[in-house]
Amino acid sequence: LIAVIAITGGLESARAGNLTAYVTGRDSDNIVTFDLMTGASEVVATLVPNARPRGIVVDGSGIIYVSTQGDNQNIKRITPGSTPLIEHFTASIGNFGPAQLAFDPSGNLLAAGARSRVVFRYDITDGSVIDTFTESGCCNLAGLAINGTDVYAVEIFQGSIHKFDLTQDPVTGFELVTNASQLDEAIGITVGHNGNLFVSSTLNSRIEEFDSVDGSYLGTFVDAAVLGVAGTGGLRYEPFLDRYYSVTGDRMFEYNSSGVLTNTYQSDLLEGARGVTIVVPEPASSTLGAIGLVIVGFTSLAWRRRDDTSRRATTR
Repeated sequence: LIAVIAITGGLESARAGNLTAYVTGRDSDNIVTFDLMTGASEVVATLVPNARPRGIVVDGSGIIYVSTQGDNQNIKRITPGSTPLIEHFTASIGNFGPAQLAFDPSGNLLAAGARSRVVFRYDITDGSVIDTFTESGCCNLAGLAINGTDVYAVEIFQGSIHKFDLTQDPVTGFELVTNASQLDEAIGITVGHNGNLFVSSTLNSRIEEFDSVDGSYLGTFVDAAVLGVAGTGGLRYEPFLDRYYSVTGDRMFEYNSSGVLTNTYQSDLLEGARGVTIVVPEPASSTLGAIGLVIVGFTSLAWRRRDDTSRRATTR
């Protein structure tokens, strides 16, 4: 068994844990984590059958929030442990449930409302609805990203991107991108290394770049189909690593800021990967230097760190 270990220059030695990716398995009902330093993975929690988890975020205390398309069509709160505590955090919204998640500047929880056609904002203390916001052009909102007080939501079928201003009361928004032909069932959106928007589409297996100010199309960032990847699901940019993470099937793909594939992570217990988030342990103020790669052979990959058993983590 081959694993890829990333040796990072400039990374503080006294870290409280490793860099970790959390991925939802929409078809396996598992929440899987990948240790980005070792490639090891394991299941951190398994939801009830047909819960169909989609979006995921993790707060500073390690509490996990997952949106579900099935099983009450709400957001679950998961407290990790040997026996994870899985609770209904919000009420059901119906309509196939919420999609991608994000935290607002106050730490409250935002959820793309999918067929509800609004963005929900939930009180992080009790899961109650603070408010909802939308605008006249909104339809099935799937992807969600935040940059300061700006919220971006992408529609899964219409290929449109909406921008909202959280400083307004009530929150106002407008259609930044209208029916982009480059998007084909877009479900992931993130604000990237240059401040632009990067959007993943499931059917054309591409990650496309758009200007976050005027919405102009800037080109294809990644054509995953050329790499033999079928579909692209959730998408996250992690500024500390200067890396993009996209998920599909039983794998997570890592790209650098030039759109070059740098690592692939795979797990047998991950099916229909849909949502992804990256957790950087404290302290995280040090600048990440050059990343070197060391190939190490393991007879048994025994690092079981809040994720399912990873068969391999490959790199190119």
